[in-house]
Amino acid sequence: MRGVVLRADGENILLVADTHVGYEAELRLRGIRAVSQTNRLLDDLRRWGEEAGANTLAILGDVKHELPTPRETAAEVRQFLKELARLYERVILIPGNHDGLLDEISQAIEGVYLADGRGVLLDGVRTTLLLHGHAKPRPEDLARADVLIMGHTHPSVSIVDEIGYVSREHAIIKINRIKVI
Repeated sequence: MRGVVLRADGENILLVADTHVGYEAELRLRGIRAVSQTNRLLDDLRRWGEEAGANTLAILGDVKHELPTPRETAAEVRQFLKELARLYERVILIPGNHDGLLDEISQAIEGVYLADGRGVLLDGVRTTLLLHGHAKPRPEDLARADVLIMGHTHPSVSIVDEIGYVSREHAIIKINRIKVI
């Protein structure tokens, strides 16, 4: 299973981030022919939610990709959200830096809730702050939170060769446990 499952406020919440629905439209503009991956993403989110017993889905930003949002992409994102609302009792969207007009796209879809871009605080065994990471969280939320979970991190590594040339490469990082002191 992918994603993180959080048990808070009496819910099992599947957490994912940076779905970037509509990214293929940008690739087409660059001359790269790519088939939409939205249906595959929906299948994954359905399967992961079933495996986790999740009744709620939270997307921690960058639900969609393009800025501004063309009509074609807006329709695809709206259909994506309607399908998620069918799969989950509740869908929480925490807007990210790519999510301009998400309020208009998501309005009036029953079961879909657009949260504040500065984050959402949930009470469970520990108080958890969910955020995308592009906007400054409220100081009072940071003070209350025991745990922060965020998207938007875009990890990379810098590789320096013997003559000093620096190459920055995207990285996939798997962390079993992290402790910040």
